[in-house]
Amino acid sequence: MIKQKNKFFKRNGGLLLRQQLSSHEANVENIKLINSNELEDTDNFNENRILGEGGQDAVYKGMLVEGRIVAVKKSKVIDKGKQLEEFIYEVIILSQLNHVNVVKLIGCCLEMEVPLLVYEYVPNETLFQYVNGLVEEIPLTWDMRLRIATKVAGAPFYIHSTTSTPIYHQDIKSTNILLDDKYRVKVADFGTSRSITVDQTHLTTSLVHGTFGYLDPEYFQLSQFTKKSDVYSFGVVFDELLTSEKTISSTRTQEPRSLAVYFIQSVEQNNLFDIIDSQILEGKKEDIIAVANLAIRCLNLNEKK
Repeated sequence: MIKQKNKFFKRNGGLLLRQQLSSHEANVENIKLINSNELEDTDNFNENRILGEGGQDAVYKGMLVEGRIVAVKKSKVIDKGKQLEEFIYEVIILSQLNHVNVVKLIGCCLEMEVPLLVYEYVPNETLFQYVNGLVEEIPLTWDMRLRIATKVAGAPFYIHSTTSTPIYHQDIKSTNILLDDKYRVKVADFGTSRSITVDQTHLTTSLVHGTFGYLDPEYFQLSQFTKKSDVYSFGVVFDELLTSEKTISSTRTQEPRSLAVYFIQSVEQNNLFDIIDSQILEGKKEDIIAVANLAIRCLNLNEKK
């Protein structure tokens, strides 16, 4: 058993990860290498423990031996190349982050068949589920949405400007924004994130990363990701908060199908309050307009800052 654990540790990049962490300005002391004996109560990664999942991985509810409830991210596939590279990047990125509105990485476990990331447990659902009415017992009031919008607005500034090296998230969307037990924002899923040097203005990618509906059109066309690309995605999240509409919809009563374009056109035509979610019309008109203007600034491709 010990030999097998050591084998998995090496195969899952344990030695490489240690080397990478020591070569970056990372908070190494904050990242714990968790052994498999410390991780319990995941029910062998049973489906009933799934908190959320994507195409490549799933997040399970688990517990550490000291009784702390955690979220465990486990890949669905074993890909020694791309998967391992993204895993190591995510650990390095998250080791640099320490912010109340960014989900906290507790550590990682490399002693199983696929490497695991262990995060703080965020008890409530994703922002997507709330704005789309999938959590019926607690509808998002305007005051709650305004508070969420304020915290969401601070996240791109933090990851772009206050970390030791600027970080591009590359997949900002409402399903990657979690709400804790006090409905505080937690930005999650840094699997496709990359850090850049201070003097870099963009990141050139061979494949387009991100999710349709949130993608910066310039990035989609040129494959050059800038901090404005993250900001654009946050702008789409603001649109969702204001309208409770899907980012891409084939059932929208009017063209276009893209929420971002639909929102911009509605504001330009002075129809903002025609598309605002009726549940939040009790909010102060000036506050709603202020958030709408912030969304427009985020979506404005000519806005450089």
